[in-house]
Amino acid sequence: RPRRPGRGYIRESGSILHVVGMGVKRIGTVVTNVLNILTPLGDVRPKRMFGGYGLFLEGSMFALINKNDELYLKADDENKDAFIARGSGTHGKMPYYAAPAETLESWEEMESWANGAVEAARRGKK
Repeated sequence: RPRRPGRGYIRESGSILHVVGMGVKRIGTVVTNVLNILTPLGDVRPKRMFGGYGLFLEGSMFALINKNDELYLKADDENKDAFIARGSGTHGKMPYYAAPAETLESWEEMESWANGAVEAARRGKK
């Protein structure tokens, strides 16, 4: 769907800026770091929600960053056992589990967790 002029996200010198109308707001360090790590996934889009951000790929929300800057990844019956085995808690009653701490270090650490979350989000849309 076409994006409205004056809205969107742009990258500038390692930061990500949120453009709304004539205003520009710098997105926080944690969100920027997560988006940079997730770059190999494709065009991940942040959207302000829940007092934090929902992270979307191809229209499916697969992750969220809460107001405390904690990353949660989408899970379902096919991937939630891996989170439970790591002692990850959920984000309230939502099917999102806390990402293991090491996933915030690099794509190599994040890859399998992020891919599992994207697949869970896609399965949830069917």
